[in-house]
Amino acid sequence: MMLPLLLATVIAQDAPSPAQRDVEALITMGVRSAEMTRSIAVIDQVVLVPNAATFLDEISRWTPEARWPVLIEDERYAPMFIRRFAPKRIWRRTAGEPLPKDAPGRLAAAERAIAMAWGGEEGEIPEVVYMRRRQAPTGVVLTSMSDDAWPAAVALAAGRGQLLRVLDGDFGAPREILDEPGTARLQARVEAILELTTAPWAEIGDMVDAITVCRSLPSRVALASARDNPVAVTDVIGRDASGRRYAWSGWILGGKVRCAYTAMCSLFLERNLWWAFDTYPQEGGWAQYGLSELPSMLQETGISIVPVTGTLGALRATGTAGLSADFAWITSKGNPDFLDLADARISPAWLPMLDTPAALFFIHSWSLKNPGDRRTAGGIWLDRGVYAYVGSSHEPMLQAFVPPTELVRRTMSLMPLLPASRWFTGQGGMSGPWRINTLGDPLMLACTPAQLPRTHLPPQDRGDAEDLASAAKAAMEAAAADPSDLRFAAAIRLLALLGRDDLARGMWGAAQASRVAGAASAEASLGSLFRGGDVTGFVGAYRLVVHPSTVHKDMLWAATAMDPASAIDVLAESIRVSSALDDLELIAPLVRARWGNSRVRSLIDAVLGRTTGRTKRGLERLLRTYGT
Repeated sequence: MMLPLLLATVIAQDAPSPAQRDVEALITMGVRSAEMTRSIAVIDQVVLVPNAATFLDEISRWTPEARWPVLIEDERYAPMFIRRFAPKRIWRRTAGEPLPKDAPGRLAAAERAIAMAWGGEEGEIPEVVYMRRRQAPTGVVLTSMSDDAWPAAVALAAGRGQLLRVLDGDFGAPREILDEPGTARLQARVEAILELTTAPWAEIGDMVDAITVCRSLPSRVALASARDNPVAVTDVIGRDASGRRYAWSGWILGGKVRCAYTAMCSLFLERNLWWAFDTYPQEGGWAQYGLSELPSMLQETGISIVPVTGTLGALRATGTAGLSADFAWITSKGNPDFLDLADARISPAWLPMLDTPAALFFIHSWSLKNPGDRRTAGGIWLDRGVYAYVGSSHEPMLQAFVPPTELVRRTMSLMPLLPASRWFTGQGGMSGPWRINTLGDPLMLACTPAQLPRTHLPPQDRGDAEDLASAAKAAMEAAAADPSDLRFAAAIRLLALLGRDDLARGMWGAAQASRVAGAASAEASLGSLFRGGDVTGFVGAYRLVVHPSTVHKDMLWAATAMDPASAIDVLAESIRVSSALDDLELIAPLVRARWGNSRVRSLIDAVLGRTTGRTKRGLERLLRTYGT
């Protein structure tokens, strides 16, 4: 699976072919990324900050010798990261000085943080620091300081020694298609920015072959030189107007909390636990894109893989307590709003909840048509914590994807995941601008543990931050000394944030034993009960929550999918509009058996007017089925 096998996939010539040039450039890019990663120790701690200003200040405390994850505190993404990273110490900082309100002031603060992270002195900019260290930039990160994705840009620029540049302008929303004039304007703007850098960028194999865009853009664009439109925005950024590639790109979008989390996952998490869900038949052209050969390929690599049969039952069984996988591989057919499995068609809401962060390789048409919409196959994966994603934004045809076995060979040859997911130049018509989007950090590796060893150092002593474990202990003691719903809720939330779901479940039991369990402590306990596989406890807590969130409803359906009769009254009151057809098909027979056809019809009527497409047609069919 190493370089000799990889090079055998391209035609040997005296002069390097375009494909060979891509191979050499990507391996060089991966080697540079790996060397930098190996050279910087990881301090075994996580620092939680309350806002973007404090995030910048904490990044500025990194050194060229040692780094640690920094997360903007929340109750979803920070605990996910902590459960996987499992630090020895978690610190919580209070808010520091606010950021400048103007974009130039925020940019100056961002550049200061990057420079300081590399040993710069006050007033130095990153380029000067890199030159003094004789360090070539590994790439360029583009962002707008008016867009919420900029914390990811700063973290990746500082984490990987890249140049930070501003890409302003209104190019449209992720759900839109950027027209040809707009695309030309976007390409010209990117090239003008690169032209002003001191690093060579205009050819594959020069210094800058990686571009990370951290800001909102349309997922699909129209390019004059493309053979068919629309094409993926990340397959246009890094190409000139003629379609010639000079760099590979990745894209990060969303709010500050999730974007900061995305960067930290790429920089600090391992990718050694894989999960493969394969719905394709092992025959004809489908077999080439199946996942059945991955387990044998990964033997003796240090990577473990869990293959799952591509059926609805297997998917539901996987999801009852959520999925913990570093890298998910999925094959399916469908549109943005549904997936065809080996034996069923499902709504995206029935995809597994993620207990820990994951990268994703998803062979499925249209999944990233609108990555900002959690009702879609791609949007829900991003919302649930996927931080690197290879998928299509339009109907790509199966051959647009690099076959999984070939992608494994490439990543095990130290090619970064996202650019390795593209066909090399000249390898067929789909090696030109086409419809595969790559979300995340284009310098991120998905190689074997032996290829990316890390040095770990003990936690720091931080007099400027609160030890979260001590705070949780104090909260537990307060709840025990003077039991109340709110005191138990505070303790449970801290324990969940620490990644101590076992203790959180224990505190929920203590709240019940103390007869103070209520809506607050129940809501705080839901995630820990779900991940622990305690269906009865989860449903009991869910009944107490006054306003369950969308995430809580997703957990409810996932937890009870294998035995919906055990919670039929709660499920009937928790139909999700985005997956109303799937939800009602599951429980309609049970509802009819308990309450009669009229109750089924009332549930359908309650959501029918808010649905469209497949869901609406299916609900109308159900109405006819339960019409008498």
